Amino acid sequence: MPGPRPKPSKLLKLSGSWREQYKRSGSEPAPEEVAPPRPAWLSPGAVEVWDSLTAVLANMGVLTIADGAMLSRYCELWVDWQDTNTFIRKNGTAYPIRHKATRGGDPGEIKCFMQFPQVGVRNQIGRELRAIECEFGLSPSARTRIDVELAGAGGKGSKDNGRTRFFSAG
Repeated sequence: MPGPRPKPSKLLKLSGSWREQYKRSGSEPAPEEVAPPRPAWLSPGAVEVWDSLTAVLANMGVLTIADGAMLSRYCELWVDWQDTNTFIRKNGTAYPIRHKATRGGDPGEIKCFMQFPQVGVRNQIGRELRAIECEFGLSPSARTRIDVELAGAGGKGSKDNGRTRFFSAG
C-alpha cells in the first residue's frame, strides 16, 4: 500500500525537514514562480476569487506558473459552493414529502422530510475545496508544515527549527 504523496523539495526545505538534505533524482520540475495568467472563461465571481487568491498565494511564495488549472478549478468550485450555500440559507436543508390523496394517510399530511440535493452537492464541493486548500497551504494545519525564514538567528522559522537544543554538541 503506497504511503503519503511526496512533498515537493521546496516545501521540504521550507518546513525544515531532514529529508530535504537528501536530494531526489534531481529531475523534479521547478516551474517559474510567477502567477499564472487568468483564464478568460472564468465566471465573474471566480474572477474575484482568482484576483484575491493569487495575491495571497504569491505573497506566501507557493504560487507558480503551473498552478493555473488547479487554481481556476478552486475559484469555480468556490463560486458553486457559495451558490449552494445561498440556496440552503434561503430554503433550509430539507423539504417535506406529503401524502397524496390516493395513498394512505390524510391528503397533505407530512409523511417525512427529504434532504435537498444542494446539501449533498455543497458537502462534496466542500471536500474538493478542502483538498485544494491543503495543496496550496490555505488551511491552518497545512501551514503548520511550512516554516518561513524569519530575520535573526534562532527565530521560530530559523533553519534549525529548535533541533540544536536537543542535538547540540558539547
